[in-house]
Amino acid sequence: MINKKRNNRRFLKKESVLFIMLLSFPFTLWAQLCITDAKPGDIIFQEYDCGDLCRAIAGVTQSYHNHDYTHCGIVVSANNALWVLEAVSPVVKLTPIDSFLSRTASHSGNTLARVKEQYSATKNNALLHYPDFIGKSYDDCYIMDDDSYYCSELIYELFKNDDGSPLFELKPMTFISPKTNKIFPEWISYFSGLNCAIPEGKPGINPGGISLSDKVFVWEILNKCTSVFLQIQ
Repeated sequence: MINKKRNNRRFLKKESVLFIMLLSFPFTLWAQLCITDAKPGDIIFQEYDCGDLCRAIAGVTQSYHNHDYTHCGIVVSANNALWVLEAVSPVVKLTPIDSFLSRTASHSGNTLARVKEQYSATKNNALLHYPDFIGKSYDDCYIMDDDSYYCSELIYELFKNDDGSPLFELKPMTFISPKTNKIFPEWISYFSGLNCAIPEGKPGINPGGISLSDKVFVWEILNKCTSVFLQIQ
């Protein structure tokens, strides 16, 4: 009996040490996230294949976990349903969330992100002011501050602090292929067709850049409901 108690104490001690070690190091926790878990203010990044131009977008941007995000929108609630506010040619509009997600070959092409709690004021401002952007023109030329909006520019303009400062950061845009060190032919054709100058080096933002921001948590959406992981640090 005495030996058995000693063995039990040794076992409990080892378990306690193991538990403390788990808390001391980053580890992965698996959970379930469904599309229905999307909340107003969430951002959805999309690997949308629009052909050569989308591949050119992916070629000059980096995204979370090596995804190729080419589009994004914000989840909002209207008429007792979830919608995605998005900037797509010709105007900024509301799209039913199921229709938005169904654009990709599978829901695995969509990734859900949520602004961290300490930045919730920017989310609240986005949800308060999003109706002001509905019907605004799409920004084909990717120029900031012209009252037209491309997809990630819309997110940039929505998520602002009470003093008007933006949550996300603008960076110089590039349209140059890292492989050839020349502007992608698709971009030359695109801007030429619009009679716009290529805004190389101008301030801008893209879906991948937002997905890499330390201001958001990112989860995967796979099909209707899937296992996802959270990194505990």
